[in-house]
Order: sequence, then structure tokens, then C-alpha cells
Amino acid sequence: MSESPPRPSEADPIEEDRVAALLLVSSGVAHEVLNPLGFVSMALFQLRELFDAQALSPEAQGEAARLFDAARVGLDRVQGVVSDLRSYALRETSPKPALADLHEGLRRTARLLTLRRGDAVRVHLDLGPDGRAVCREGRMNQVFFNLILNALQAVGDSGDVWVKSLVDENRLCVSVRDSGPGIPPENLGRLFRPFFTTKEGGQASGLGLALSRRIVRDHGGDIHVRSDPSSGAELTVTIPRGI
Repeated sequence: MSESPPRPSEADPIEEDRVAALLLVSSGVAHEVLNPLGFVSMALFQLRELFDAQALSPEAQGEAARLFDAARVGLDRVQGVVSDLRSYALRETSPKPALADLHEGLRRTARLLTLRRGDAVRVHLDLGPDGRAVCREGRMNQVFFNLILNALQAVGDSGDVWVKSLVDENRLCVSVRDSGPGIPPENLGRLFRPFFTTKEGGQASGLGLALSRRIVRDHGGDIHVRSDPSSGAELTVTIPRGI
């Protein structure tokens, strides 16, 4: 009897959601990398012209110092953006939970998602003194990505998002609140259903919150939602710290 061909492995919806998130931020990252690089190149070109001169006047020396500083600031910005994206994109090296500082993931995710957003959109971080928990760090960062992204989409071109963390007994609580219009009461019961979305076609898969709750529950925690048309929506993740 001939052996049947191997069955293709089933796609991991959590991994697919992570890839979709990376695609979402890639255009913003490209913009943020190319602009500082252009600025740095111009600054270094002008520096070369100054130092090629036979002698530098005090004014030229001051201008050279200013251009050096501009180049350094631009390079630091490029390094920060690329480092954030690289850290987010890396696959987990181990499927086993390990001690991690989830505050670092919250800061990184907030920076990535606010690329190319105007000053009218503000993300406020109010993180407690200890964000450590035993968890699968990459999966939890994916949860934060989904929650902060949803909040930013809720406020649109102008508004505020508040990200707060605290330790309650031995559980880490992270809340994401926005100043958007809130969630209609008729949608609250369907919020975590797979493929449910209120966004226009093509803008969302409807899997983000469903997968986020699955990840959090796999960690022994849960997600709770509160919504008020006068104060927006708030989603709170609570997981045991395990330390």
C-alpha cells in the first residue's frame, strides 16, 4: 500500500495575525527610515565641504558642530526605529513561557504604531514600577499591538490613547483606553467573535481581538471591555505574573 502524501500543516492564525501586523507598520517604518537618512546624507555632505576648505573660521566651526549633531540625531532615530521593528518581528525562540518585562513591549509597540501620525494623536503611557511576568513575550506583545492599534483607529486623526499598567496582588493588569466614540452596546457581546469587525472591507480581518483573548486565556488571564459613548472604550488585560 502506497503511503498517502503528507498533509499540509495548518496555518497558525496567531502567526498570520503577527505577519499582518508587521505589514501594517512597514510603510510607516520605510518613511521614518528614509527621511532621516536623507537628512544625514545632506548634513555629512555639507560637513565634507566645510572640512575641505583650507581653514575654518569660528563661524564655520560652529556650523560644523551643528551639522555633526544633526547627523547624530538622525542616525539615532534610524537605529531606534529599526531596533523596534526588529525586536517585534523576531519569532519566539522558545515556546515555553519565560520571565519578561512587558513594559518594554508596550513602549516599543506604542512607538511603532505612532509612526507618521500627527501631533493631534497622542499616546500616554502610565506604566507602573514593575511590568514583569512569566509569559510568552512575543504573544503578549501581539496582544498589546492589537489593543493599541484598535484604540488608535477608534480616535482617527485626532484624539488620545491611554495605556496604563499596575500590579494587583500577583497579577499584571494592562488597560488601553481611547477617546473615541465607544463601542455600540449591540456590538459588545460580539467583540471577541472571530471575523467580527465594524471596519470597512479590507481594513481588518476581524481576528485581532479574538486571537488576543485566546492568547491571554492561554496565559491564565482574561480581557475585559468597558465602553461609554462619552469616554470611549477601555480594554483591560489581566494575567498572573507567575513570580
